Amino acid sequence: MKCPFCNTEIEDGSLYCNHCGSAMQIVPDFNVLEDDVLPSMLDSTKKRVAPEEKKEIEKHINKRWIIMLSICVVLVLLAVFGGFLYTHSYNYYTNQGNLAYKNKDYTSAISFYNKALDKKADYSVYISLGKAQQASKYYEEAEASYLKAYELNPKNENVILLLCMLYEKMGNYSSLDEMLEWDLTDEQEEIVNQYGIPGPQFSLKGGTYNDDIELVLSGKDGFFIYYTLDGTEPSVHNGTLYEDAISITKQGTTIVNAVCIDISGKTGVVATETYEITYVAPEEASLSPTGGRLTRETYITITSPTEDASIYYTWDGSMPTTNSYKYTEPILVPEGNNVLSVIVVDKHGMTS
Repeated sequence: MKCPFCNTEIEDGSLYCNHCGSAMQIVPDFNVLEDDVLPSMLDSTKKRVAPEEKKEIEKHINKRWIIMLSICVVLVLLAVFGGFLYTHSYNYYTNQGNLAYKNKDYTSAISFYNKALDKKADYSVYISLGKAQQASKYYEEAEASYLKAYELNPKNENVILLLCMLYEKMGNYSSLDEMLEWDLTDEQEEIVNQYGIPGPQFSLKGGTYNDDIELVLSGKDGFFIYYTLDGTEPSVHNGTLYEDAISITKQGTTIVNAVCIDISGKTGVVATETYEITYVAPEEASLSPTGGRLTRETYITITSPTEDASIYYTWDGSMPTTNSYKYTEPILVPEGNNVLSVIVVDKHGMTS
């Protein structure tokens, strides 16, 4: 340390300054204030804090912790409730259905799509549901889903395409034919025509005819036509290949069924027409001259208004038959009293 009087350095432990001879005062190495007074002040301060004030402080601290804990609980509950709402929402079911369909889990996809539709009837979800059902070979269910989508969005071309593809896969060409009767746009109708195989066209409408008919059939290019005349469904193994006009030459009812079939066996819609043939008896023949007294040699001319009919006659008043005389040219009236009887027999054997 240094001498406070002459500022000369003094050796540690020396009681006098070697330079100026001044006596040195040794200061104890402790602070009475720190070691005695300050602790006693702190103790007295602690003693001056009232128990009620201490409780109030503790109460305030506990209240803050309760508030913070409550906020955390509310946030957790909101998160749980929000998660519950989302996992039961339309968007969640739709997204899960799409994911399941992408992974080819069609059973789960169908379940999720149906749950989504319980929340909201949506065209696109019906489309997705139909695709999943079709992939699972639930063709009738897929048809119902596509038809529901068409009901919700009748001018959409995609649903028409999907229906056409489904009906083609099912071989249900009659439904394809029926689609052409819907209120389709030109674009939708073009799609149906590309997939549909309409039944053959008949040259004569079904109905009642009093003579034989010749029926001409026409169908889609590239297809053969098979037909039946007994009302059964035509096919390659049951029916006749159409090559020439069909002749219906019997009296009664004839049901004509016809269908277009390509070389691979793809079969179209069966077209049907019913024909009722009712033959009418030919009109009576006309004679010239008519009966009476004749005074000279006379020839009788017989004519019939029925085409391709034959005429038979007798001179003795008996009823003529096809075994009687056949009229081919004017006939001479015999001498005496004679009764000429004439019948007309048409090509069906009907007589006047």
